[in-house]
Amino acid sequence: MSMGSLKVEGVDGTGGAIRSCLRLMAASATILLGGCMPGPRYGGPPVIAMADKWSQQVEMVGTLDLSEWWHVFQDPTLDRLMELALARNLDLQQAGTRIAQARAASEAASGGFYPSVGISASTTLRRQSENGALPINSIPGIERDQTLNQTGFDASWELDLFGRLRNQVSALESRLEAAEDDARAARLSLAAEVARTYFEFRGSQRTLVAQNAALAILLRTGDIDRQRVSLGDLPAEELATVDAGIAAARAELPRTQAAMRNALFALGVLLARPPEAELALLESEPVPVPISALPVDGRADMLRRRPDIRAAERRLRASSAETGIALAEYFPRLTISAQAGFEALSDRGLFDEGSQEGSIVPLITWRLLDGGQIAAEVRVSRAREREASLAYEAAVLNALADTERGLNEDATALAAASLSRDARLANERFLAFAGERFRAGDVSRKDVLDAERRLLDAQIQEAQYETAALVARVSLFKALGGGWTEQSLLLEPEIDGRLDSR
Repeated sequence: MSMGSLKVEGVDGTGGAIRSCLRLMAASATILLGGCMPGPRYGGPPVIAMADKWSQQVEMVGTLDLSEWWHVFQDPTLDRLMELALARNLDLQQAGTRIAQARAASEAASGGFYPSVGISASTTLRRQSENGALPINSIPGIERDQTLNQTGFDASWELDLFGRLRNQVSALESRLEAAEDDARAARLSLAAEVARTYFEFRGSQRTLVAQNAALAILLRTGDIDRQRVSLGDLPAEELATVDAGIAAARAELPRTQAAMRNALFALGVLLARPPEAELALLESEPVPVPISALPVDGRADMLRRRPDIRAAERRLRASSAETGIALAEYFPRLTISAQAGFEALSDRGLFDEGSQEGSIVPLITWRLLDGGQIAAEVRVSRAREREASLAYEAAVLNALADTERGLNEDATALAAASLSRDARLANERFLAFAGERFRAGDVSRKDVLDAERRLLDAQIQEAQYETAALVARVSLFKALGGGWTEQSLLLEPEIDGRLDSR
């Protein structure tokens, strides 16, 4: 439904025509904006009843700095791997491209607040029929062949009377923030995966060293038993037991070696390099990493820090704004279009005063009868908003469960590692006593070898328990939301540059 058009006449020059049209647009906007009706306001995420403290006894601190938690392990190799992964990982770069897409969509929607202005110029060559509806030959001054020159500008502006554009921009800005938090969550997961894989490699490396040493002891024990059999001090059937033990020890080596290589292959891919890129670490020395109890902060600090919760809240806010977009469809849209320029049959008189033309057209469109489509669209938007609210609640509860499990597994793994360390120390003392008794002639060399083998078994167990404790600590750091800062998303501008260069 059009409210009409106004022809602009009697203005001086091109600038006068443009200024007159813009003044008319501004006057219309001033009158109509007085009736603006704001869209629904976002009321915040749902309140979730929960206790302030963790369910288990932990040492509490004020606020933890977990931005680069991997430095607490004081391992230069881990620091190097983490730096490479955070700079090169392909999943993280894909998250950066999603940020670039969301930012561009937000900026495009923001442009809807302003008039769209374009300029045009054209020359039309036309010939009219002498036998058509218009008797060209009988009209003085009108030639059959004409050249029509036109130039000017067109402007269009949709006034956001009922919050449709405002809610659209708000929704896209919230989607952009959610994309940024998704990238932070990807960074957090990547850091945890790099650390976990690295510690599993080191654990397998320590295990392999102890397994090789244990196999060497079994071989020496077998040599002693064979000498005793040759001397008649030991039945020959006892060698079968020795050989079975040696075979079992040898069978463990390939599995441990495969675990080491598989861990390094995984690290190579995490670093966006060929899988074999980090195989040189096979030649490095295993380094035990001591760990101790970790003080933590409160539940509220964790919930504020977790990027998945932040992203869920952003999506809830976006869904609320999208409900506002749907509600705005109940009301009319007002678009003001304006055109000003020059039209002439001769290029010499194109910019004369008499060649000026212009118009301004306020246009109202209103979906009065649509078979219930708007109502259905509003119900869809409200259902999506409810879904986003439930997703937020689920994200909070899952985060609490992740951290509770992380605290429990960390404490349990730390206690098991401590007990395995005590067992290894006890076996070291037993070996020392066995050595003294061997030198005193109270026990045989085989008894000392048995004590050495028991110590190596304890070392293997200690390596496995300490690896489990390190992996549990990494999982706890991830559950607490550590591994990113507001300034950590450095790759997205680089991706913008790559996209622009294409």
